[in-house]
Amino acid sequence: MSQVFLPAAPAIRRLAARVEEERRHALALEPEGEPLARLTGEPCRVIDARVNRATGAASVTAASVGQLQQGSALLEREAARRR
Repeated sequence: MSQVFLPAAPAIRRLAARVEEERRHALALEPEGEPLARLTGEPCRVIDARVNRATGAASVTAASVGQLQQGSALLEREAARRR
């Protein structure tokens, strides 16, 4: 069983939750309504893992504010390229 380490600061927890929701939304919908995973042919978990590797984050909940922001920017750029 894997362990999830939650950030201690409430503000960081709220930010991590917000970014997680933004990632899920970015993975789920393109502006035209097409799922990003369908456009790339990859499962959502693969896309999310790629973003985590690119930012150096072990997971969204363990990521720093900078890593969360960098991950969101990566997803936005990828979505824009595929439009």
